[in-house]
Amino acid sequence: MQWLIFFLFEALTYGVLRAALLGFAEPDQWTPRNTITTNWAVAVWFVLGHLAVSTAAYLVLTQRLPQKHRPAVLPWFWRSLLAMVVEVVVLLG
Repeated sequence: MQWLIFFLFEALTYGVLRAALLGFAEPDQWTPRNTITTNWAVAVWFVLGHLAVSTAAYLVLTQRLPQKHRPAVLPWFWRSLLAMVVEVVVLLG
C-alpha cells in the first residue's frame, strides 16, 4: 500500500510539474535555434518544484502522523529525491 501511495504521489507531482513547464523546453534538440539554456532552466525549475513539494509533504506527514510512525517517513523522502533524478532524465530525454 505504501508503494502505491508513493507511486501515485510521484506520478501526480511529475504530471503537474511537467504541465506547468510544458511550453518552456525545446522538444527537438537538433533545431538551429535550440540552446541548452532553455532545457537546463526547465530541469532546474523542475528540481526546485519537486523539492518544494517533497519537503512540504514530508513536513505535513511528520506533523500529522503519530509519534511511532514518524521515523518511517524519512526513507520515503529519500526515495522521492531519488525518483526526482529519474524524472528529470525522463523529462529531458
